Amino acid sequence: MFRTLLHVVAILHLGPAIAFALVAFGCDGIDPPLGRGCQGGSLKLFVEATLASWVVLGLGSVAYLRSRRARSALPK
Repeated sequence: MFRTLLHVVAILHLGPAIAFALVAFGCDGIDPPLGRGCQGGSLKLFVEATLASWVVLGLGSVAYLRSRRARSALPK
């Protein structure tokens, strides 16, 4: 239970951190690497990137846990 709580807290903190790095470095300069994504406003991009990273991190952790359980269920 404690390990699950730590994973959830890590995902909740990593989502905005990834989004911040994306906005900070992707919308920098005259010709930003994210292009049109930066035109709608950096706050909107930050919120969308946070939600997307939460989804990706959540699905990745679920896939990892399922594969780990499947490996442990194999006969030795």
